[in-house]
Formats: sequence, C-alpha cells, structure tokens
Amino acid sequence: MPVDYSKFDAIEDSDEEKDTKDDKKIKKAASTPIKHVKCANCGDTEAVLKACQRCKKVAYCGARCQRDDWRFHKRVCCPPKDAKKKEPPTKPKPPKKTTPAKVESSDDDDDEPLTWYKHRETKLPDSNVQHVKLPSTPSEESLNRKDSAGSAWNAAGTWEERDALPKVRERIETVVKRVPDRDFGSGVISVDRVKSVTGDASVGVIRGKARQFLDVKIEVAFRVRVGGDDQAYKGTLTLKDYSADAATEPVDVEVKFSDAARVPAHVCDAVRGALGHTGAVEAGATGTFARDVVGALAAELLPGLKDL
Repeated sequence: MPVDYSKFDAIEDSDEEKDTKDDKKIKKAASTPIKHVKCANCGDTEAVLKACQRCKKVAYCGARCQRDDWRFHKRVCCPPKDAKKKEPPTKPKPPKKTTPAKVESSDDDDDEPLTWYKHRETKLPDSNVQHVKLPSTPSEESLNRKDSAGSAWNAAGTWEERDALPKVRERIETVVKRVPDRDFGSGVISVDRVKSVTGDASVGVIRGKARQFLDVKIEVAFRVRVGGDDQAYKGTLTLKDYSADAATEPVDVEVKFSDAARVPAHVCDAVRGALGHTGAVEAGATGTFARDVVGALAAELLPGLKDL
C-alpha cells in the first residue's frame, strides 16, 4: 500500500538556512519545468525523473527513492518564496515627558523633614519607647523539678541515662576483696582478684526519679592452699547475669577449678565441697566459697547502687 507523504508538506525545519544566490535563481524558474540529470537518492540517470512537488529543486526516479531521501531532504525542502520589499526604517517616537507628582505635606511640618510615617494624619507611636520585661513567675512544674535527680539541663524531665559500669566495677572489686578465706580443714580458699566485670550498669532518671539498672557478668579468680605448702591451685568463680534482683532471687554460679588434677588426692573432695557446686545460689545461704561471694555482694553492693 503506497504511503502518503503529503502530511510533510507543511514541515519547517529550525535549521533552515538563508537563501543563497543560487536558490534565488531556482525560485525564479520554479514556474517552469526543471531538467534534472540524475536521481537525488540513487543517482540513476536513465529513469524518468519526477521533481519534488514542494520545492522543485530535486528529482527522484520513484516513490521509494523519495521516501529514502526524505530524512535528509526535509531539512532543505521548502516552497519558493517571493522576495519581500524592504520597508524603510521608521524613526522611534520620543518618549512623552512626565512631571513628577507633587507630595502634599501637612501644615505643621512644612519646614521640617518627614521623619515619621503618616497615613490619614495619624502618627505611629514613638520608636524610642523602652520596653519593660515583665517578671516571670515560676510554673508549678519548674518548682517540682527542684527535687529531680536528673541533671540541670534536663528541665523537661525526659529520659536521661548515665553509664555507671566503671563505678560498679570498682565497688565489686572492693567488696570481693573483703570476702574472708574459706577454711576446709586441710587448707584455705581465698580470693585472688576480680578478673572481669562485663555487661550493663547505668542510672536512668525517669520523671525526676533515679532508677538503677544492673545486669553484669562477674568473674572472680580464687586460690587454694593446702597445709603449709606455698603452692597455690587456681580456679575461677563466675556469677552469670548478676542483677539488682540478686537479693531476692537465686544467682546462677559456675565453679571451674582448673588445677583440680594437681591437688593432692586426700584433700580433693574437701576442696570441692568448700568451693561449692555449679548452679543456683541464694544470697542468704552460707557454707561454701561461692555462697560467701554472693552474700557479700548482696549485703554491700546492692544497697550502694542508690548512691551512684
């Protein structure tokens, strides 16, 4: 089915160039047939050529060549135009002279410069008026904030939290070192040092009231001495998930005696009995080394948390 290209007749390209001298000659001869020697697309010279019906400048051997060349020819294809007569330039008219409007002033300040704004003969208040700051009365909420346990900048009483782990670690070391030696008959079990205190220890202030948060893991190194021997047998006592509820709830304890194989066989059972077994230990119980450590922390550490 042939394609109708008549819709492209009114296309004007933005890149259209000005007419040259040769184009003007072609425009003059646009009314007469133009003899073309070859097709503008394929260059065929033997076929019957038909000129472009719009510009009459090029010719094609058929509709197919015209379609193929249209993407290039459309940029320069335009109907001939008649030369327009140049009109003589007209001189611009001079602008009209305008007189500035007169500003009316009141009779009371004709000789004085205008220093204040007037509207319908009404003056604004003097700009030199000194403003007096009214005394502020403290609100009821601010009066209640005097008894707040939070910092001075937290006047709104919002959530405030402070890390207390360094102080808690220091107090645990002080309390554990005071635990007395546990005598098992043939020797004693004593605290060597606090190996580590890890976890969370903080003080939070909620609505002006301080609350303590404690959830730590405590590792205590101990030594076992048998008789008058200077050799010490080492082990570790671990308090898992030690919290502020340790005064009322059992504490999960793990006893690890690493040098148990080196202890003389006749005192091995006595040492294990004095150390205590792995499991839950209540704060008020006594009789083993593990219970002594848990009881000392419950008696001296937990009440001191309020002072952090």
